[in-house]
Amino acid sequence: MRRGADVSAALFVWCALANALGIAGLTRVFGYPGVLNTPAAATLADLGARERTLIPCVLLTATAAFLLVPLTARIVRARPELDGARRSRWLLLCTSLATSTVLIFGWSLWLVGVPLLAHPPGVTGRLDPNVITFDLLRVVAGVLCGETLGPLLLAGWTTLVATRFVAVVLDGWWPFGPLRPVGRAMPHRDGAFGRFVAVAGAWTNWLRLRGLLWSRPALVGGGVGCAVLLVAGAASTVGLIPAAPLPVLARMVWSLWLAGVGVAVWTSRTQFPVALGALPRMPRRAGGARAGRRPQPSERLPYRYDAYHQAIRQNAERLRAAERRSSHPTAATAGDDAVTVAGDEVILDGARRNPAPAPPSPSSRSTGLSGSSKSPAGEELDPPTEIVSSPPGPEPPGAGTSER
Repeated sequence: MRRGADVSAALFVWCALANALGIAGLTRVFGYPGVLNTPAAATLADLGARERTLIPCVLLTATAAFLLVPLTARIVRARPELDGARRSRWLLLCTSLATSTVLIFGWSLWLVGVPLLAHPPGVTGRLDPNVITFDLLRVVAGVLCGETLGPLLLAGWTTLVATRFVAVVLDGWWPFGPLRPVGRAMPHRDGAFGRFVAVAGAWTNWLRLRGLLWSRPALVGGGVGCAVLLVAGAASTVGLIPAAPLPVLARMVWSLWLAGVGVAVWTSRTQFPVALGALPRMPRRAGGARAGRRPQPSERLPYRYDAYHQAIRQNAERLRAAERRSSHPTAATAGDDAVTVAGDEVILDGARRNPAPAPPSPSSRSTGLSGSSKSPAGEELDPPTEIVSSPPGPEPPGAGTSER
């Protein structure tokens, strides 16, 4: 599982890096995409004189286009629950195949056409047939496929990945765990430096929570924004929008977004000592309303964020009460706390080590006479668990009546 996540993340990052380096090199050295509109004879002669610079840049961009297919294949295999429908997986895979084919055909003009056609004409004073062929290939492969149809297909692929794949990764993911509530279970340090470390840790946790809150809308919205830029770049190529640098800007922003998705994939598979589970759904009551409605995928991250802050406030009140009873600020805490998200609740697990058993109360002694309270041999007791839920909303009408 860990190795597969590393390979998928590496494919995302390598595709983004190859595309960005190739486009940047073509723009810096050859003035791409303006080279598609310059006179054909002068352009062919200039490209033929600098083949050693042209071919590596085009190879990088063609590699990025080729990586879309294995990248999508790993998405489909690793996430079979994409939208719960087989049609979505096939649509994503077919879109990646079409996008990769069109883009590679567009870049083949520079990889194959320029080395074959860039040589001096045999007869001076006449129009070279190689220039005519290059001009025709430049219109068909360069403008029509590489800069118009290719970006449109890439925009469709980006939209599918952002709305299907990225949402699935982030909906079931608590990426920054284990997170300790601010002010809880901090190691006791003496001196000004120790206090500085404690404050820095608290602020780090706050920044992690903010990152959790904005990670999903940033990646999903960023993918949709990249798709809009790619469509606008294609419109600029055919002359509908007077913005020459827009195609290059769209490709660079798309590369940045793709690298961000790769980082999210790599982080989402990191082995944290937390458990992600699902609670059983609440039964329906009279009237058809479901008590305690589970949040939708778009509501889960803010829901977890609010519930986690509620847990922080409750634990802060207990910490202040413990400080009034004891001089050691962490004496009444459970040690290293981990955060678990299970369905609709935020569960704060105690320390990994078993706590010291409390002396039995008279009621427990009387209860223990009827049955044994010892656990089976070789098994350890689970640490104490506290479930903190968000405050319930108003009860729907008829929810209090029993189901008949």
